[in-house]
Amino acid sequence: MQKNNILFFYIHMFLCVFIISSCNSTHKNYDFVWSKAKLVENLTNKAYKVSYIMLENAREKGLGGDIKSIRYCNGHYYIADGSYGRERIVVVDGSGKIKSTINRYGRGPQEYTMMLTWAMRNDTILIVDNRNQILEYTNKGEYIRTSKMPIPSINAIAATDYGYIIHRPKYAADDYSCNYIVHILDEDFNITHNIITESSNKISANFSQQFSETNNSIIFHQQQTESIYVFDKSECKYTEYRIDFGQPDADGNFATRLTSAPIIFDGKIFNYTYVGEEAYNCSFDIKTGDVCYAKSGTAPLYSYNFAQVNENRIVNWLNITDYENKFLKNKPELPEECIRHMENEGTILIVVDVN
Repeated sequence: MQKNNILFFYIHMFLCVFIISSCNSTHKNYDFVWSKAKLVENLTNKAYKVSYIMLENAREKGLGGDIKSIRYCNGHYYIADGSYGRERIVVVDGSGKIKSTINRYGRGPQEYTMMLTWAMRNDTILIVDNRNQILEYTNKGEYIRTSKMPIPSINAIAATDYGYIIHRPKYAADDYSCNYIVHILDEDFNITHNIITESSNKISANFSQQFSETNNSIIFHQQQTESIYVFDKSECKYTEYRIDFGQPDADGNFATRLTSAPIIFDGKIFNYTYVGEEAYNCSFDIKTGDVCYAKSGTAPLYSYNFAQVNENRIVNWLNITDYENKFLKNKPELPEECIRHMENEGTILIVVDVN
């Protein structure tokens, strides 16, 4: 028995060393250069399949019109919704009907307090709260287990085939700006590798919007250095796409900046961006290096609220406040019933698929 335990220990150590040593960065042969960006009417010359979902407006069930992020699994949309500190997960079907609400807010042993971020691994939902713990539930809200996180203040977590990737701020004792860093965790939430350790970031990010996900990749960007990272879910590898925004000003800010997490869709990286104080959508062509920007509200990003749910589908969400926001320069053409639904305090999803 003792020999078996020793053998298991060495195998475990070998796997950990292998995972750590196999985390590699691959750089493309070009940077995205913003000074060569083209102002265009549309970011794409293709017509996508666009459909609309009017979400059931039932506040008592937990869908309160304050959506933070969306994921998709087995024909259902999982929506993080609720006021700050009281978020919950609302599950809706393809017609927008609420099927269930996962709301275990509280201080009990099977409950979470302020939800910092969340993720899905198959049919399991993982919620990170401000007590430095991660709680796992079934997609019906049934409690599975609670684990301690090795580090505090997680901003984003995503599941990989080899464990998890997390994104968090590292606060210096004498500096209130954030150093955003990235760790790789194993399936028991132990740190196996530090990917990014010193990238300074003075821009606070929104709840659960640091990562976008496809079936194969996890995508995010460092807002200060403006590099886009694409992690492979099946291997501990990532590609860094560098964006040259020119020189920052005396405060370290760029005249142009990206917001939220970028998405990879139909061969391009898309994001919502500001050029000075003006809001636009932008695209980075992975094959050619071309950079384009267009009025915000143009396809495939019909809103400044969007999420990637797989390789071929993204979801935008709009309520009447979002629709009338001055930063949405190009109002998407919507069916009349969608306009009426928003005017009645409802929220719609605009689903965009590659044909």
